[in-house]
Amino acid sequence: MEVKKEQVDLSNFDKRAVPALLVFIVFVVIGLSYFFYLKRSREEKYNNEKITVTTSIFPIYDIARNIIGENEEIDLSYVVPVSVNLQLYEPPDTDKDKIRDSDLSFFVGAGYDDSLGSFAVDSKVDLSSFIELKEGAHEKVITDYKKICSDNSGTWLSDYNECVNSSEELCASHSGKYDSCASACRHEANEEQCIAVCVAVCTFDSSTNETTKKTSNPYYWLSIENAKTIAQVVYKEIAKKKPQYSYEFAQNYESYIQSLDEARSYIDEQSKLIDDKRVLVLTDSSDYFLMDYGFQVVNRLENKDLAEVKKSADKYNSRLYLKDEFYSNEEITGFLEDQGAQIVAVKTVGGEGQELNYIDLVRTNIDRIYSTYESLGDYRFVGKDYVGEFNLKNTKASIFKKNSLIADLSLSELPESLGTVMTNFYWIDKDKFALETHVNPSYGELYFYEVENENLIYLKRYLGSQFTLSPSGEKVAYIGYIAHFSDFGPQEISFMVNDRVLYKRKGEQFPSEIELYSNISWSDVSTVQFRDWSNDGDLKVVVAE
Repeated sequence: MEVKKEQVDLSNFDKRAVPALLVFIVFVVIGLSYFFYLKRSREEKYNNEKITVTTSIFPIYDIARNIIGENEEIDLSYVVPVSVNLQLYEPPDTDKDKIRDSDLSFFVGAGYDDSLGSFAVDSKVDLSSFIELKEGAHEKVITDYKKICSDNSGTWLSDYNECVNSSEELCASHSGKYDSCASACRHEANEEQCIAVCVAVCTFDSSTNETTKKTSNPYYWLSIENAKTIAQVVYKEIAKKKPQYSYEFAQNYESYIQSLDEARSYIDEQSKLIDDKRVLVLTDSSDYFLMDYGFQVVNRLENKDLAEVKKSADKYNSRLYLKDEFYSNEEITGFLEDQGAQIVAVKTVGGEGQELNYIDLVRTNIDRIYSTYESLGDYRFVGKDYVGEFNLKNTKASIFKKNSLIADLSLSELPESLGTVMTNFYWIDKDKFALETHVNPSYGELYFYEVENENLIYLKRYLGSQFTLSPSGEKVAYIGYIAHFSDFGPQEISFMVNDRVLYKRKGEQFPSEIELYSNISWSDVSTVQFRDWSNDGDLKVVVAE
């Protein structure tokens, strides 16, 4: 099929219209260019304008300062002086004006800086620029099954995460597995040789359980993990206001997160040096800090009167208390200090000098806690009326009554002592204790003392390597050395309860690195068991009367 080609007839086109069309097109292009130029100029003018960013407290200000860096287009400030308790703070007109005129404001929320938050709402401040930081914060909740077990008269077996003599109700309330009649020798290789005794046991998957929940405590910024969340929110909100500097803000943010991680590592290392992490608190301001690093709050005394604090002091025999830096109940702090207590003031919003820096603030808190723990002693053993403490650096034990020092007992003061280190402390009765020392793992001493009229009375001394007191505290089972030592070790080894020898080997040379008897434990108040390695580690069970 033939396709017809049509030609456009331009014979009637008015060539005089061409210049007019070109002029029109040029005007359109110029007009659009000018429109976009004005639009860009306005945006650049807006983006280059100085903006104001306000925070309620210094720690948030310091976090924001690290993200903003040296940017001169952002005026950053905080409204509450570091020397003021914000929960009692009523903002003056100057602070109200600052909040009203800010392009961006950051607040704690969670009931902490409500006076500022209420003002912002009442003043109809643009709430899109009013950022409450609590939303991303978390609260760590640690359930310590060992503490729950001991607080309810149970015996905790750390190797198996078991609470012996637990009630079924207690076990069920903490999602444990309950056995009303478990074998007392269930963890022994030769269980069938055990005496016919059964015990109630609650078994847990682990010694502690950690969960998180949304915060209800307003001091969440003292957790470094929460500080990282705050930093992320601050970074994103400031980048929205100044998008042309987003790269610089991102670089500052990453660098600050690294600094926070380094601070976290430092605090982790310091807290590992503290063996006894049980504390009493007069305020809840340190909760996040304590939970982050594995401390256990054994009693909370916020809003308690003096009578309740006295009961707690008698019950827990603790010499370490934590309080907020703004806590001001002089009646209670005076009473505790008279009892020999050490009270650590936890920094929450800042201080002077080096502490005017968020990271130094949290480092200061762990340094204060650690130095106080170190001064209290390395280990604490709480009796009914007294508390015993070790201080390994000075190789001494200290006895306290209601937090008042009664006596110090150094290694050099122990009669005929050969020991170089104190290794254990046993309360036998409300006023009697035994102190264990060792020259090496194979040779030790056990000294018995009585506290009489706040004086220490020496009672007796046992020689051995492993010592363990019966549940009643009336009997001590131990591996005893009766004869003198040769170059190869003791010439006579006995398993003993109190002064009575139950098993004895003599007339042979035993290599010093071999433990002939070991794994001493009490099945009940009168029955003790141990391993006899002279006979392939057989389990011996004896009535110790």
